[in-house]
Amino acid sequence: MSGEESRREEELQLCKKELEIYKQNEQDCFTAGVDTAMAVLQNVVSKDEFQSAQSMIEMLSTTCVGILEALQVPWPEQTWAQIMLVNEMSRSISLIWGLARGIANSGASTDVDLSSSLMDEADLLRSEATLCLVAIKNRSGTQVIKEKMETVSKILAELKANGEKYAGKIVDEQDLADLVAQEISAMDAAIEEAAKRMEELLAASRSKDEGKKIGGKQQDPRLVYKPCGCGERAGEAE
Repeated sequence: MSGEESRREEELQLCKKELEIYKQNEQDCFTAGVDTAMAVLQNVVSKDEFQSAQSMIEMLSTTCVGILEALQVPWPEQTWAQIMLVNEMSRSISLIWGLARGIANSGASTDVDLSSSLMDEADLLRSEATLCLVAIKNRSGTQVIKEKMETVSKILAELKANGEKYAGKIVDEQDLADLVAQEISAMDAAIEEAAKRMEELLAASRSKDEGKKIGGKQQDPRLVYKPCGCGERAGEAE
């Protein structure tokens, strides 16, 4: 085999290897996509599983822990691994966003400020995660992607902590019912007191009017008083 033929054979073998690598990458990407789709279906939960704010908080905490662990791993070089991480991040953050807002709107706690913080952090998480995905899509570089992922991780940690704080301030359903009953009783008492006061005022007004009638004679409208103090009836004066 001549030198030219040998060179061509080497090039052919190199092309074959590259083709095999591309095929494998394609297969890996396809597998990663299917695995992600299966994970989404496996993690689907019905609203029946969220029978209380406490159950939502537990799901929020578990999901935050899982995605935080995934984001601690350095940004992978393999395309299939990148796809899996991106899909896992988007799936988890979507669930966390919904859970956080659901908890905040549950009314299970009287801490309005904490509920507001959960809402704000959920929206901030979605915004920062979107920016992170944009950086990944634009292939902004490993360092930039790392910084974006660290920002997302920080917000996730804050959400998890606030969720646990909220759990400690949940008003028991019985306690909440008692509070409502107390408010209604207080309102009824206030209405009763106002009605009683109104009756007293009306009674006092009637008593005053009757006192005027009993204490003095009714004046004859026909009686005319003269400056001398002698009164005559209008008919007699004429």
